[in-house]
Amino acid sequence: MDQLALLLRLLLAFLFFTTAWSKLKKMGEHIGIVEDYKILPKRLVKPFAKGEVYFELSLSLLLIVGIYQDLTALAAVLLLLIYTTAITVNLLRGRKEISCGCGGAAGNHQLSGWLVLRNAVLIVLAMIVYAVNTPLLSADALLSGYSIAAVLGLEMWVLLLAAVAAMFVWTIVNEMQAISNEMRSFWERG
Repeated sequence: MDQLALLLRLLLAFLFFTTAWSKLKKMGEHIGIVEDYKILPKRLVKPFAKGEVYFELSLSLLLIVGIYQDLTALAAVLLLLIYTTAITVNLLRGRKEISCGCGGAAGNHQLSGWLVLRNAVLIVLAMIVYAVNTPLLSADALLSGYSIAAVLGLEMWVLLLAAVAAMFVWTIVNEMQAISNEMRSFWERG
């Protein structure tokens, strides 16, 4: 079960990292999407949008390092519940035409029941991370007295390196797509 919890922890870290990264790159667009939800007062949209991105980035880093795993997993659940509530409110209002604003590996989709279901699954995954609180690749475990061998076994390094490599590959592919789109736009205009 520890290996599964570690895999889920790294999966959630990847998800939050890629979404935060894509929102950071297009912060103006992200702020507009948050505003489109029409839930927050206008004066709170920009601070919320920026804070939420940095919160996602912090969650991803804490999940990778395995520090405060239980609190971080609960924070991930809370954030996912906020997202799911905002999506549900807009679906109940009949507003399906706006972007979910997810970005990253989660993609950008128009609001739908599928997004609510996807977020429910992610909430369950985060709850598993919370419940298991694995010592594998966990700074928490090292600080609690676990042996280095129990925390940093070879298979754990392979999983961690694979997760970090996936994040870098996703980032590089995403950047190459952006460059390709910019070049295409340039040639079409010129």
